[in-house]
Amino acid sequence: MADFVHITDVGPRDGLQNQRQVLNVEQRLALIDSLYAAGLAEVEVGSFVSPKLVPAMANTDAVVAAVNRAAGRRATSLILNQRGYELARAAGSRSVTMVLYGIARICDESGVDPKQIGRVMHGTTVATNAVLTGKGAVVDDVLLGRLSISQKETDGHYSNVFRGGQGAVDYLEDTTIRGRLIWNASDDVKVDLRAGNSEVEGGAINFNAVFAIPQFETFFNSSYYADVNGHDFIFANNVPGINEQETNEFSIKTDWDRDGVDVSLVVSYSDLEEFLLSDGTSASFYAYDGTDSCFADRDTLNNMPVGFGGAGRADLFGDYFAPFGVNPGTVGEGVYGPYTPTS
Repeated sequence: MADFVHITDVGPRDGLQNQRQVLNVEQRLALIDSLYAAGLAEVEVGSFVSPKLVPAMANTDAVVAAVNRAAGRRATSLILNQRGYELARAAGSRSVTMVLYGIARICDESGVDPKQIGRVMHGTTVATNAVLTGKGAVVDDVLLGRLSISQKETDGHYSNVFRGGQGAVDYLEDTTIRGRLIWNASDDVKVDLRAGNSEVEGGAINFNAVFAIPQFETFFNSSYYADVNGHDFIFANNVPGINEQETNEFSIKTDWDRDGVDVSLVVSYSDLEEFLLSDGTSASFYAYDGTDSCFADRDTLNNMPVGFGGAGRADLFGDYFAPFGVNPGTVGEGVYGPYTPTS
């Protein structure tokens, strides 16, 4: 048994999220300050979740930023998924906590062995992460080696609505191999050699934009001044986005001790090859608005309500003029997103 107990106070997250009264950032910080003043070493200051679902946790990024400005404070934040992790990282969180709910039930339904603790499931997303590492002396203490093989996969969170939900747009496959050899050539000379290869394949994401212009909200409606963190993005590109990268790296460092003077020689090489396929088709700003193909596409690819003679494709563009308004058979009329299925 350990000789100490590590305590993390979760009141500013677990406590506040169940209260009817929603505290502002200043009030939440006052509570957190009092906990540190009481002698607590670590506090869970909030969670990165949708403010629509948990209003009490809105503006957690501002809370984290304020806590980080005070030296000597250990703080953590709760996340539920990859999106929460990305928000926490952007806010400057130094530590995050993730809880897996109902893992046994989920595993039973999916056929996954719950002992595979490197596997994390969220919604329909399955992510795997396997790491194999070996190290030790190759030749006594003269030649030391280390080999690491890492393989990561995730089937993604989001699908392409234009392509009938076929194919995730944010899938990822990453295989990395890294090796290191240290040769103690003599008491005065040491050679350190490192090499690695990484192959990554993932989705290239294009999506509908978000308006965040206060003046537009005044003259139009609230959808023109949206919170990007709570926005329901629509992925509707007309080709499957592909991003492939292969990286090869090699370096060798020689250290030479010459009577108390250290001399180092470093030679390194790095090569990155990338292939990218991404849908950049756009009728935005009416640059291609009048072309025959765009004009014809809008007869079936528009979000004007069916009752007004449109196709009613809110699944592709969102509700009509909220904020995008795509009209059939018109040129220079409407509000188009930067990435639409039209071509």
